[in-house]
Amino acid sequence: KLGETMMVFYEVTNTSSEPVKAMATFNVVPHKVGRYFNKIQCFCFVEQTYEPGVTVEIPVVFFVSPDMAKDWQADDVKGITLSYTYYRATGPQAEARREDASAVN
Repeated sequence: KLGETMMVFYEVTNTSSEPVKAMATFNVVPHKVGRYFNKIQCFCFVEQTYEPGVTVEIPVVFFVSPDMAKDWQADDVKGITLSYTYYRATGPQAEARREDASAVN
């Protein structure tokens, strides 16, 4: 419901054989409602270290602004998808490596 604070959990697994320091960036789809999506608490705000072979559940707390109901361009929106991409925070490989750290909701 619009305006309702929600908490969801993402599961992150480091499938590599070494610790991975990573940061996540987020994406909201459809893009036209991104301005109404408000994260209150998110693992994407800080660098995280994931130990080898470990799976953790991490929360995201958010709400969708009630102002979205006033936007006629959002009248056709039936759902919102929040996704994350991980990037290595330090080390020789600074690009994203899905095989080392992946998140699913």
